[in-house]
This record gives sequence, C-alpha cells and structure tokens, in this order.
Amino acid sequence: MPKTKHHNTRRGNMKSVDLDQYMQEAQALLQSKDALELAIGVAAVTGRRYTEMVSDGQLKLSDHPHLLVFSGQPQQESPASFDILTLSPAVDVLAALDQLRETPEGMGLEGKSSKHPNVKRFNAWINRGVHRLLGRTGIIPVLAGSKTVSMQRLREVYGAIAIHYFCPKNQREHLFLQCYLGHVLDRDIAPNAKITDFDFPYSLVRVNKRLQARGVKVSSTGPLP
Repeated sequence: MPKTKHHNTRRGNMKSVDLDQYMQEAQALLQSKDALELAIGVAAVTGRRYTEMVSDGQLKLSDHPHLLVFSGQPQQESPASFDILTLSPAVDVLAALDQLRETPEGMGLEGKSSKHPNVKRFNAWINRGVHRLLGRTGIIPVLAGSKTVSMQRLREVYGAIAIHYFCPKNQREHLFLQCYLGHVLDRDIAPNAKITDFDFPYSLVRVNKRLQARGVKVSSTGPLP
C-alpha cells in the first residue's frame, strides 16, 4: 500500500487508547526495579528511548513540574539544550532514569551513538518489550497493516496525551510536538527536525468517551515556558 494511502487509512480508522489505563501502567513501570520495565516506562511518558536521553548530555529538573532539561556536554562544539516534556511528574521520570543507569543493562550506554552495537541491541530489546507490555495487553492497539506495537506507535500515543494535557488551545498540534520531539540525538542534533512521521492514528478515551480537550493540565501545572 502506498505510504500516503496507508497513512490516510489509519487516520480514517483511529484506534482508541484508554488514557487512565495507559498512564496507570506507565506510572507502575516507572516504579519498577526491572531494567526493561523502567526503560519502557520512561519511553511511555517522554516519547523517547532511554538511549536518546543519555547520549552526549545530562538531564536535570526545571522550574516546571513536567519538564526535564537536556544539556549537551560542555566540550561539544555546539552543545545543545532543550526541554523534554514528561507526562508524569519530571521528578519521577528522573528517578527512574537514575535507577535504570544503575542496572547492568543500562550501564555503559551513555555517550554512545545510536549506531553502536550495544545501543542497537538495547533499542531492539526495548522495541520487543513495548509490544509485549503494551501491545499484547491491548493498552496500545495494533494498527491495521502492522503485527506489533513499536516505539513509533508509543511516540504517537505519547504525542496524543501531551496535546491533551499541555497543548495551548491556540497552538497547532504539530508545532506543539515540534517543540518537544523535534530533536534527533545521535551525535548530530537537529533542533528543528520536523515531526513528519506522525500519523495521529490514536484517539484518547475515558470510559469509552472520546477525549478531545486540549491543555487540561495547564491550569494546575502552569503554562509551559
């Protein structure tokens, strides 16, 4: 099936994701002691692989309860700095990342390119785990034309929830996500990388009722900087 037709088919047949079920599972994974569960929990609430966030930089808390700040290493020619939007409190995500760094699986990955064999193996392991923990359980439905739930599908669910929680009503959805997923970490950093591969194939529901509001957490957390 041609790519455009494939995307249009998915947009016209959106799958439902129960928001509360997804977030409850993500929070449980963040509190696990298991490396795979921690890594998938982090991905579920940041839209990023663990290896993307520990490559060539450091993470720290910000003044906003749902933002982590990535800072490139000072010795880099043009060290990058940008925000990572977290669906769960940033302090919980940072604690999970610290826990993951201490596991045998998480050690030794910091500062390595995505092409490094260890990083490739780790990311393949995470992809399989995403399907096992979130796909087979039905938390994220498998899309038509696919056999598994991949990291890309998880990013799309993350994007839908980020919009529901934090997107200002007067901002376009793609531009909003551009701010928080528009960075590619692999030695080279593209601050304006386009979010062109988002199908938005998922709709959020609560008790089978579709959730269409945007920015529902802004009043309690404050606007994003």
